[in-house]
Amino acid sequence: MGGLAAVLFIAALGLGAGTTPAQATDLVPPGFTRANPLPSPGAFVIHGTNGYAIGIAVEPAYRGEPNRVFVQIVNSMGVVTYIGPARLDGERIQANLGRFGSVNMRWHPNGRVGVLPIRCRYTHSHVYIAEGTYRGSVHIIGENGFTTATAHRVGGKTGWYHVGGCNYITSEGFPGGGILLEASIFESRLPKDAYRYLSVVQNQPREQVSYYAAMGERRGRLAIGYRAYALGRPKTLTVDNRLDTGTISPPAPFSGTGTFERIARHRPGRWRGNLTVDFPGRPDAPLAGKDFGATLLHGYRETKSARLHRMRP
Repeated sequence: MGGLAAVLFIAALGLGAGTTPAQATDLVPPGFTRANPLPSPGAFVIHGTNGYAIGIAVEPAYRGEPNRVFVQIVNSMGVVTYIGPARLDGERIQANLGRFGSVNMRWHPNGRVGVLPIRCRYTHSHVYIAEGTYRGSVHIIGENGFTTATAHRVGGKTGWYHVGGCNYITSEGFPGGGILLEASIFESRLPKDAYRYLSVVQNQPREQVSYYAAMGERRGRLAIGYRAYALGRPKTLTVDNRLDTGTISPPAPFSGTGTFERIARHRPGRWRGNLTVDFPGRPDAPLAGKDFGATLLHGYRETKSARLHRMRP
């Protein structure tokens, strides 16, 4: 899996070492000795059409939550995640994603054990993982056909990143030398469990502007999340000195403009315009209008990976 794709997948899942279809019952947690390795990565990666990487991972039942499968489809500009119920039988992963495909793969260890070093900013460790392959059938269809993939055999090492993530460190402050603009649809205007959000960050004057959009919804038993990213030139964000008005015109996958108008201090302002974004499989999603509120203020926000260097399984 490419660097950006792996980073995005790890960040979205947030799953830790030991999350595998079959949990060992030894007193020593699985993965910390060569004789007691993690039974499988609990995840694998396949390649879809049109340049997308597709990560598939499972999260076993925990604290009353059901078994779940995560299917995350990633490229350099956006992410879509399908989350649905899964059946875990030993080391078999089964899930019916309806119109988005299906997963029916079983883990086959080859008797060897690999070592995964994990070096994060605040912790250094390593885990042992049984080597092998997933075999069976997986077929993924991105919404509106933006990507497709079929596989019957996948090397287990593609899933090692699933237990080797270091997460991210975010720092922010108010006020600061930059500009923070956030817009979202009011909860009362959305179905339950749905959301739509936009973040615009320029940490210093004349710096690049970071654009991030997110949308979520539920369809039957599936939860679906969309993300889109872009870096724009400094001139794609303009504000007045008092921050009473502001306008953005971000690059692809965004299009159009959004305009902020302050109503009163310490209250959300109006967010209007024809701004849209092309999420994977969901083009032209509106990101402005009468259902949106927004805030505009001085501040800064930085997000950095906690990993010291790329993992080398």
